[in-house]
Amino acid sequence: MKITLSLDETELTATLVDSETTRDFLSLLPLRLTLSDYAETEKISDLPRRLSTADAPEGVDPMPVTSPTSARGATSRSSTATSTTRPGSSSSAASIPASRRWHR
Repeated sequence: MKITLSLDETELTATLVDSETTRDFLSLLPLRLTLSDYAETEKISDLPRRLSTADAPEGVDPMPVTSPTSARGATSRSSTATSTTRPGSSSSAASIPASRRWHR
């Protein structure tokens, strides 16, 4: 399944996997979202409601990864990063040492 995302004057095409969650997302379209900055690295927005996860695979606990820059001794702006739960997610907030996260 393909959808078109319009961002100001730019149009992008996205290919979606055929799943219950995708069909639930498609039922929300057309959709206009206001994006906000998250950790100075990505833009996020809430959906009007939670999506179905009926046929979604079980989640996994991600392993912290050391970035190439932190491995060479680069420093970050803060000593910890906090990951927050997003709508539709079941993970809890966790504090991650700065030496274990990706840097820009």
